Amino acid sequence: MKTILFLDHVGVLGGGEVVLLNLIRGLDKARYHPVIALPPGLPAEQAAAAGADIVEFDLPGFFGLHKDEGGFISLAKAGRDYLLALNFLRRILSRVKPDILHTNSNKAHLLSRAAVSYGIPVIWHMHDLLLPEFFSRQQIKLLLYNARRYASRIIAVSQTVSKALIAEGLSAEHIRVIYNGCAAGEKNDMVSNAPVAFTQSERFNHIVGMVGRISPWKGQHIFLAAASRLKRKDILFPVIGGVLFGEDDYHRRIKEMALDSGLNEQVLFTGYLPDTALVYSSLDISVHASVLPEPFGLVVAESMLAGCPVIASDSGGPSEMINDGVDGLLFRTGDPVSLAERISWMLNHPDEAGAIGENGRRTALRRFTVDRMVADIERVYEEVSCLEDYDAGRCRIS
Repeated sequence: MKTILFLDHVGVLGGGEVVLLNLIRGLDKARYHPVIALPPGLPAEQAAAAGADIVEFDLPGFFGLHKDEGGFISLAKAGRDYLLALNFLRRILSRVKPDILHTNSNKAHLLSRAAVSYGIPVIWHMHDLLLPEFFSRQQIKLLLYNARRYASRIIAVSQTVSKALIAEGLSAEHIRVIYNGCAAGEKNDMVSNAPVAFTQSERFNHIVGMVGRISPWKGQHIFLAAASRLKRKDILFPVIGGVLFGEDDYHRRIKEMALDSGLNEQVLFTGYLPDTALVYSSLDISVHASVLPEPFGLVVAESMLAGCPVIASDSGGPSEMINDGVDGLLFRTGDPVSLAERISWMLNHPDEAGAIGENGRRTALRRFTVDRMVADIERVYEEVSCLEDYDAGRCRIS
């Protein structure tokens, strides 16, 4: 049995953590022993329930630095905290003795060098695009330097991420594209009398919702602007998700936006709802409105898997996940007029929308399930376990 040490710096349930938990739940426990090092919080609790051993790894000095503070990867500024985190990880590696280190977040990736001194192969799970809106150029350069030097393999969650890394000079031979797998809706029998998640729904003929954490780049303001343009009183617009990373000002602004546009009776801010299968079964349309290229688009995959017709921005991961007009609809990124047109078309063509939802489910069952993701990642584990033989063409992977 191989021990996999997962490292993640996030103590809240973001998209990367949802994917990591799905991976841990699906791993073949007869072959792999999961140990996860991360801060205390809901991800740690759910990982323990999924059968992983937990090692608390909470170093706010290093993990708490942000781009606007000069960069968590600026060793001139954060050298002491970085070395503290590095030495702490080395002690964990010495105690756990993993066969593989699987890093799941950008700050975790930067600690990869600790494993190399022990001869432990490192897998980076890249859930992000290295965009200037989120990273300084210095941060991007240091991440790429560490990727070249310490990552045995990189799992890119989409072709979009893979191409961006290759464009930055990383070797395509070391990158494996593995789409995220999601559990929401996998066992949904798609019955029409499923319970509804929103108590206000009986007042409306349609429910068009947006699921995702509250953040400017996720585009809740685009969703609300499109809702305002529809000028229909028979639609409920739930905004499902919470604030995870201190973006409370934006949360207040979009609430004011709903009030100022006269939508306050139609817009419902639910906060985080854990039962995503129930949420998607209650929606007539699921909207994904990110204003920047999405690395993957977990909400898109979850919607499709649940059979819920989805409309998404036409950039990044969603543009390669959706065959426009067949298993979903795409709209021009950042354009509320385009989004409103797409919503209106779906509402006015319910039969076609239903077919799109069914096609989306078939696509997701083929491409975005947990079982498929786990099988693909387990093959990467096999690959790095015989790395020299694999690179020389002598290692056969089942």
